Amino acid sequence: MSAGLLAGGGLTPTQWAGLIAGASFAIPVLAALRFRVHSPSQRIIAAYCVLGFVQSMYLVLLATSGRHNLWLVHFFVPVQGTMFLWALALWQTRERARVTILMAIPLFLATWLGLTLSVESFETLPRYVKIIEGLLVVAIAAYTLVTRSQHITGQVTAHAWFWASAAMVMYLSFGSILNPISSLLLPLAPERVSIMYRVNGALLILCNLLFARAMACGASSAVPDDLRSRAAA
Repeated sequence: MSAGLLAGGGLTPTQWAGLIAGASFAIPVLAALRFRVHSPSQRIIAAYCVLGFVQSMYLVLLATSGRHNLWLVHFFVPVQGTMFLWALALWQTRERARVTILMAIPLFLATWLGLTLSVESFETLPRYVKIIEGLLVVAIAAYTLVTRSQHITGQVTAHAWFWASAAMVMYLSFGSILNPISSLLLPLAPERVSIMYRVNGALLILCNLLFARAMACGASSAVPDDLRSRAAA
């Protein structure tokens, strides 16, 4: 989610920073088109960035017209979580890990739906579901980095899973706690909340730059090494 694009009849400096961060979703999309990515995981990340760009621009449109837009942030959480988990599942080297992550997707969606209908409020940013999404994706992305690195003899930086997983860990480690903390600090220190959202915007830009770097990696990097060795055998 782009930072600070809340309804209010115009854009503040923080919202302008969020707009720029949201526009950075176009960078990995253009990279995917430039390098003509073919691997499923890279295409999923590229499709996520397309949706992220559309969501960010629509948030701006709603904000400038003074219309409520927080509902859109709530509904983007399952989209982001699902597409990240889906891409990570396809990057696993073991079939059991791949199936486990894919099975976690409907459980995550059911949890999001239950919490959204019970404890979350469309009048504020999502809090509980964002924490759950962040912990889940960060844990699996970190697991992917560790397990895939064990099967690589060359440079890990030559593989798309490295850049994409690193981007998810970096961005969601902060993004998962942003909404709960900002909700607590807003009545007491709104200026600190503004700083946090600007930091989040900077992290989003960096995340999209890492996604763009992942698009530049060869399509073969998305295929688990052990599967390639079996095919060669």
